[in-house]
Amino acid sequence: LAAAGNDELMLRTPNSGVFPIDWSADGSQVFAMVDDIAGAPRRLLMVPAAGGSAVLLVDAEQQRLVMPRVSPDGNRVAYSSTEGGQLELYVMSLRDRTRVLVSSGGGSNPVWGRDGKELFFVNTRTELMRVALSGTNLLDRPQALFRPCESVGRTYTRQPTEWNYDVSADGTRFLVICDPSDSVPSAINVVINWQGKLR
Repeated sequence: LAAAGNDELMLRTPNSGVFPIDWSADGSQVFAMVDDIAGAPRRLLMVPAAGGSAVLLVDAEQQRLVMPRVSPDGNRVAYSSTEGGQLELYVMSLRDRTRVLVSSGGGSNPVWGRDGKELFFVNTRTELMRVALSGTNLLDRPQALFRPCESVGRTYTRQPTEWNYDVSADGTRFLVICDPSDSVPSAINVVINWQGKLR
């Protein structure tokens, strides 16, 4: 992992890949995933952007660790882990490492609301979920909002390792990437002798 500009080395992880995944809002910390020797993401590190020792936040060992997101206040991180058998969503305090299980029955793709008071995620039924938090305390049970893409006749593919939606700054709208329609095209055009058109 290297800083931009002067290519200053920030972190070296021999025999394993390291991938920057998020920044703190003030730009002081880089959050990086570290793979094991087989290429599976196992650890989450917090690396000072100005230099210094990395802090190990999560060491999943035999579990899979997926796509962390740092809260806007920089005090919490949401991530999914398979430690309970399937991908579930957790929120952990970066101050004291206390954490809470957010989802039940599967959860991934966390996206924070702009004020950090709510968190969105996708469950295994591809429903977009919302939960209100204060620190690492859940203020209510996760609420299903809707199934993305259904209203436009498309499908939404849940990819735990990709963020394919986001929420507006006021928390009232979502931008979602939907899969193409499965309908058969009405016409197929075949171009022959296309090399001649290049002359």
